[in-house]
Amino acid sequence: MQSRRDEIAAELKPGGIVLMPVPGIDHEKFLVILTVDPIRAFFINKRIHEKYQSDPNLVAAQVGISKADHRFLDKDSWIDCTTVVTAATRTRVLTEVTADPNRLKGRLIPSERAALLAAVDRANNKKPSKFEKDRIFEAFGATRAPLAGPARS
Repeated sequence: MQSRRDEIAAELKPGGIVLMPVPGIDHEKFLVILTVDPIRAFFINKRIHEKYQSDPNLVAAQVGISKADHRFLDKDSWIDCTTVVTAATRTRVLTEVTADPNRLKGRLIPSERAALLAAVDRANNKKPSKFEKDRIFEAFGATRAPLAGPARS
């Protein structure tokens, strides 16, 4: 029989959503897990930041996430796919979530997962970097679309 810690560890994978403190931010944030060791993630925000409004590339890198699909949200929100944050080591997150299982909030639904990967793939503002994009796709077990360009012979 699996221990509670083992069950939680199995949930800490790409597409999982956790509530965690983030250094430099005065409140806890919902995070969409991208990679697992260390835990690298995107923030979930209640709105698209004003500084992004004037840049179509940054707006396109925001993925809607619905309160109807995620009861822990106060309102429909946005996954900010421009900035990959390192939340903590997997061990630290596992320890915090095991101590308070309510920190584990659920998983992206398939349409959100697809929208997140599409936003990451089409981002042309150099955020996330090509290296980060490749790591995200690898962690999700997905393949990036080949870059368009001239045919090679």
